[in-house]
Amino acid sequence: MKNTAMNSTAKTNPMVESALHDTDYQQYLLNEIFSFSKSTALPNEGLSIYQNNLLMTALRSLSISYPVIESMIGDHALYVLTRRLLDMDKPASGDWGEWGSKLSTCLFNSELYESYPYLPDIANVEWAFHTASRSEALAFDSNSLQRLSNSDLEDIRCILSPSVSLLPSAYPQYQLWKAHRSIESGQVPNNSVLETIMKNIDKAEHCIVYQHNGMAKVEVLTEEKLHWMQGVQEGISVASLLDIYPTFDFALWLSEAISKAWLTRLD
Repeated sequence: MKNTAMNSTAKTNPMVESALHDTDYQQYLLNEIFSFSKSTALPNEGLSIYQNNLLMTALRSLSISYPVIESMIGDHALYVLTRRLLDMDKPASGDWGEWGSKLSTCLFNSELYESYPYLPDIANVEWAFHTASRSEALAFDSNSLQRLSNSDLEDIRCILSPSVSLLPSAYPQYQLWKAHRSIESGQVPNNSVLETIMKNIDKAEHCIVYQHNGMAKVEVLTEEKLHWMQGVQEGISVASLLDIYPTFDFALWLSEAISKAWLTRLD
């Protein structure tokens, strides 16, 4: 039996017809569900049900990707931010684990930012941790080390693993993240722990997030290492980096970077 309702809709709604021809009906449907426009191909009651179901799915997705943020701001605030995030950044696929990268922007633009300006940085750590845990593990190409003896340092560049994220911050983001990450869901850190952190809230703490042995890791970076690795990320050659940071111990860093799977090869 033919689906006459779908056929009728496709004939009377050019957007649906175009979406069907472009084999992109799923994305069109998502746009319709998230749109509060009265001109829709779905009945208002059905649209409302779909919107609510998708909102709850989105909320659940964020609570999985951002457990620390949920612990810090609470369920209600996360619900409000979820609605705002859906308005500004609709999912591009059916994999909700790929959605949510712009929560830090949402937090930056929210009422929470003035009182808690470190929240966007915590969100960046969480998203980097989430994506690193989903990244493909890439082994270091040990043969590429031959370039150190066969090529000038000016022609050598270190290639970071796709799982690596470098996250500078003016706040103790690692301590805040770790304090909330290490407790059970729905709980809050010990008051004395939070008081100690908040007394040094203006202490800058830079992080690297990466995958090692199939697990996402977060570590604090010194400012020197951060600047060096930012240069690596920008594609600056080893020789040029050593000109900029003449006291940096490249050999020691290279050994650490290989052992922790920060690098995939030398180019």
